[in-house]
Amino acid sequence: MRHIAIIGAGCVGSVLVERLISSEQNLTVSVIAEGRRSHRLSQSGITVNNTKFFPPNARDVPEKPDAVFVCVKNYDLEQACADMKNLIAPETMIIPLLNSVSPTPTIQVFFPKHRVLYGYISKIDARRENHEVFYNIAGDVHFGDAENLCPDSALLEVRKILSSSGFGAYIDDD
Repeated sequence: MRHIAIIGAGCVGSVLVERLISSEQNLTVSVIAEGRRSHRLSQSGITVNNTKFFPPNARDVPEKPDAVFVCVKNYDLEQACADMKNLIAPETMIIPLLNSVSPTPTIQVFFPKHRVLYGYISKIDARRENHEVFYNIAGDVHFGDAENLCPDSALLEVRKILSSSGFGAYIDDD
């Protein structure tokens, strides 16, 4: 994987951006944002633990993302799917990190030919103060297909990237 995009630069998405960029794994880390969010991110960046990051918008990166982490609130999920529709390739893996695994079927409706995993994050202690995010614990990312008794190379690569970025990374059996 060379390009990872994040949609939803709130507490979870901002920590992902910060950890992935700081891990120096030779990844392109971008955000998917439209309208006012896109403008705010390009002007002000993302500030995490007093460090400012300016990830590019995915639409400005020549190659499509290999994976997209969906980190929006449940009530913004359909808009997020619409926003990323023209920015991802058929082989782009979609990894939701919302409040439960229930968003996966909704995303699958928008992207029936894509690999949409189940996923969630736990134990993260991120909080927002004004437009800045602060955290001490990046958290544990749980993800995978419906069944993962023999995880494939793509899942193992995502686990390695997340683990190398300071997350607990777990491919759950189911």
